[in-house]
Amino acid sequence: MRVAGPTRIEKAAGGGGEGHSLLRYTIARTIDAAKKYVVSSTLDRVDWNAELVGGDLGKAVQQLKRESG
Repeated sequence: MRVAGPTRIEKAAGGGGEGHSLLRYTIARTIDAAKKYVVSSTLDRVDWNAELVGGDLGKAVQQLKRESG
């Protein structure tokens, strides 16, 4: 449920309008920069800044946990 007036995040971004656009841009850039993992036993490739994880899922997760980031 949305209450009247800007949310705390909108206030931090300067309310709405231009500040809201800046917030959306910042969030989009952060998501775009984050590494993505796709787990599949049927795909042979993935697009858009993603890495395909296949084989033994347990081993793959343990390996990802050992990596920095």
